[in-house]
Amino acid sequence: MGPGGRPGQCPHFGTQKVSCDDFVDAQGVYSGNLNEEAFDTLCLAEYYIHALVLRFAFTLFIYLMLNIGRFMLMAGMVRMMWKWMNTGWYAVICSSSRGGQVTVDEDKLADRIEGMLGRLQLIGLLFVCIAIAAQGVWLVGLTYYSARMIELMPNA
Repeated sequence: MGPGGRPGQCPHFGTQKVSCDDFVDAQGVYSGNLNEEAFDTLCLAEYYIHALVLRFAFTLFIYLMLNIGRFMLMAGMVRMMWKWMNTGWYAVICSSSRGGQVTVDEDKLADRIEGMLGRLQLIGLLFVCIAIAAQGVWLVGLTYYSARMIELMPNA
């Protein structure tokens, strides 16, 4: 029934009549299992809410990992390929006399520069490895999670 006791009407569908007798047996007793239907409905709603929250969290996590990986890869590549990216001239801060005479042993300075550049390449290799590992983390996590969500899906 519509408002004021009148039958509900919709211009597209005509007069609508819904009877509660559709849900009960001849004695007026509900014959279905309402508890199971309510449980299934709430379970499905919980699944969808969790899926929405986790989808947002994973999207944010993947975005961050992609950008961290991109930054680390570029930082590592620059450190590994320094030989092709510089002129070979280095500016150093060292001690000198008042007249401008340098008081640093040039052979020791050259050895220290070579050692520093070798460490620079190792740090670059470490950055590249971290960038690759950062991508592996979310790829493995997404693969595991997607397979697990199919198992957890209600009524599957």
